[in-house]
Amino acid sequence: MGKRVVPVFFIFIFCMGFMVLRLFTMITGKYAQSGSSNSTLTIEAASGRGFIYDRGMKPLVNSEKYLIAVAGPTEKAAAALKAALCDEDFAYAYGRLSKGYPATAEVPFAIECDGVTTVTALRRYSSKNQLLTHLIGYLDGGGKPVCGIEKSCGEILSSDDRTITATFSVDAAGRVLLGGGATLRSNGYYSKSGVCLTVDREIQSIAEQALSASGFECGAVVVSDVETGAVLAMASAPCYDINDVSKSLDDENSPFLNRAISSFSVGSVFKIIVAAAALENGVSETLEYDCSGSIEQSGVIFHCHKRDGHGLLDMPGSLINSCNTYFVNLVTKFGIDEVVELAYYMGFGLPLKLADTITADGGRLPDPEKLDSAAAAANLAFGQGELMATPLQMTAAVAAIANGGFYREPYIINGYVNSDGGLYDVRVPGAGQRVISEKTAKKLRSFLVSTAEESSIKSAAGIAAGGKTATAQSGIYDGGKEMLNTWYSGFFPAENPKYAVTVMRQKGESGLYDCQPVFYKIADAVTAAKK
Repeated sequence: MGKRVVPVFFIFIFCMGFMVLRLFTMITGKYAQSGSSNSTLTIEAASGRGFIYDRGMKPLVNSEKYLIAVAGPTEKAAAALKAALCDEDFAYAYGRLSKGYPATAEVPFAIECDGVTTVTALRRYSSKNQLLTHLIGYLDGGGKPVCGIEKSCGEILSSDDRTITATFSVDAAGRVLLGGGATLRSNGYYSKSGVCLTVDREIQSIAEQALSASGFECGAVVVSDVETGAVLAMASAPCYDINDVSKSLDDENSPFLNRAISSFSVGSVFKIIVAAAALENGVSETLEYDCSGSIEQSGVIFHCHKRDGHGLLDMPGSLINSCNTYFVNLVTKFGIDEVVELAYYMGFGLPLKLADTITADGGRLPDPEKLDSAAAAANLAFGQGELMATPLQMTAAVAAIANGGFYREPYIINGYVNSDGGLYDVRVPGAGQRVISEKTAKKLRSFLVSTAEESSIKSAAGIAAGGKTATAQSGIYDGGKEMLNTWYSGFFPAENPKYAVTVMRQKGESGLYDCQPVFYKIADAVTAAKK
């Protein structure tokens, strides 16, 4: 038999029928959706982002609560809002209510009234004293992250919906139906997910208060855990108003600059590294030099800060007196290349990525090949010349001496937090890299403790510590006067160091009087707080 042929007419009828059915479905579906959308109106009462926690899971953002009133268009609701709001805010809310639309407003107290529901929301940044501003960063007017952890961890902090919505029954024009209350829904708004930093909220507060009380116009403080390298506090001055960044845009002191991770001329705190390199290369701490107030290298005369000289000094004495000429002579005993090499292994000259969009400056460590004269080597011997470093780098170097000779990279992210508040991907501190022997580290700790003990600046609480001052020339002049960068880098307690601290001041006068008092304020307060 031949193949059966389906008449073309029936194929045509079938196709036309299918098309009519498809068109009917699309039309009725569209109107069904339209009718549904006209029956309710959903507005957003509040939105948020994930938490940023300190190392003890204390929130650094979202820690301040406030109230939002969600009101329907009734006379009672309008009267209640009028009693709670200022004239400007009420005028905006009333403009919506009078037209039959719902309104939301921040209110100073809970409103108990038909047609008004009050919900608790979380303010992103503290309205009074937001901690860790430079590291946290901020959001622009549209809620997009601009810098800091807000930007670096933006995907995690915005991964949840985190909204509170209110749904009303409305007519076809979108006006709330009389008697229709709001149905509230929290869409993950109170989720605990976010980022956990290494920062200790209490120590951060202490560092910021000490920096503020010192009257620093420009400066920084870094506190780290000696054993792990974790950054426990990072403060920079001046700060900016995180809730109104526009006020600081024209400030000549650059309040948006995080000075804790920016590089500056270093000065005498670098003598700690020079002394470490000398000891590692077989130079005895008993090596003596008679400081007359100046020393000549390659035809260049280098002066000590004590122009009439310190007289005969050994290595511990040279640190106590911060004798420039001793260290210029010291590097001639073993070579400047070893100083550069040790500094490199201690993190100098190397940028450090702390988070996706946060990188600490590498500073500037001179190339050994360019230190081809005794004069060039002499500059580096007491921390001058091309050398530049960040407060974070100096803190890590001092921590290596305090912990027995291991360099550990500083870090700021401890891990991440799920919606239930559980930590995951927690960073496990590494063993670090041995950069100096335990014997050398022990000697240096002893030298620095003696340096602190011989200082005229003391701890008010009697805390024993070790450290070194610096007053560095910057090569930058203001009104004919050179701006100085002053420093203090040290550790405490002296016997069993737990914390490494660096204090740096721009436009300073003296590391002794500018920065060492701030160091002791921090040491005293942290010791009292952590008992």
